Amino acid sequence: MAALVILVTAAAMGWFFSTEVGQTAWLDQIAEQARKSGQDMPEAQWATMQKMASYMGIIYAVSTIVIAPIMWLIVTGILFAVFNAALGGTSTFKQVFAVFVHSTAISVVQALFVT
Repeated sequence: MAALVILVTAAAMGWFFSTEVGQTAWLDQIAEQARKSGQDMPEAQWATMQKMASYMGIIYAVSTIVIAPIMWLIVTGILFAVFNAALGGTSTFKQVFAVFVHSTAISVVQALFVT
C-alpha cells in the first residue's frame, strides 16, 4: 500500500507540475508569497524562477518519493509513543505504521477525485 500511495501521489504531482497550468500556479504562488512579505522580486530572480518551473514536475515527483516515507516514519513514531506510552496501548510499530499508511490512501483518493 505504501508503494502504491507514493507512486500515485508522485505521478499525480509530477504530471500536474509538468503542465503549463501547474507551472503557472507555482509561479503565481511564488509571486504571491513575495508580495505578502513585502519584497520585490528582481527581474533576474523572476527569470530564474520561470526557467525552474519547467523542472517542477520532476522535483515534486522525486521529493514525494523521498520525503513521504520519512514523514510517515516520524508521524508513526509519534503516534506509537502516544498510543502505547500515554494511553497504555499494546500495538506494535508495524501495526501503527500500516494503519497510518492505509489512511493516507483516503487522502490521495480525495485529492485526486474530489477536488
